[in-house]
Amino acid sequence: MNPIKTMENSWAPRSNESAMGFRLMYNQIERDPRVKHYLSGLSGVKLITLKRRNILKQFVSLKLMHDQTKHGRFSAHVYEKPETVTLRVDPSEAVFYIKRIQTQRQKYKQFFSGLESIDIDYEEMVAGSGLKPQISEAICDFLNVDRSSLISTYVKSNPAKLDEFVINYKELIDFVSNSGCGGDSDYV
Repeated sequence: MNPIKTMENSWAPRSNESAMGFRLMYNQIERDPRVKHYLSGLSGVKLITLKRRNILKQFVSLKLMHDQTKHGRFSAHVYEKPETVTLRVDPSEAVFYIKRIQTQRQKYKQFFSGLESIDIDYEEMVAGSGLKPQISEAICDFLNVDRSSLISTYVKSNPAKLDEFVINYKELIDFVSNSGCGGDSDYV
């Protein structure tokens, strides 16, 4: 599959759409140098950066996703809330991940600095079965499209708080807080 062709097809004009887009994750940019080169030449493109404010929770979710069948899950995206599972998290591995993501975010913020962009925090975005009204409005305004409610049929599959499903939560928070990655309030 040619990622450049996929992106170019996303930009193909469609008479009934006033905005078009696609999802691209940072790790996908890293996999193929052609993608980064192609993106560096873009103009007139708007960038919506959806990120998790709580990088530790992102890491834990990733761990659950990569080992889904062990936890009785078979998809990262669910339409009804599955049973809560618990797991132990390696604090050193978590800190390595947090630092890597912090560096990666800075790198891509600089790389895309020439594009008009808006940052959306995942934690602030979802409300029930749709996006919070202020987030919906901000996205529609940013894209210069009519305001409308943006709906998602996905539900969050993990509890809101890490201490509800991370077995060694206290050890993990203490280690991360003392690692220079941020205070414990960033990861609660």
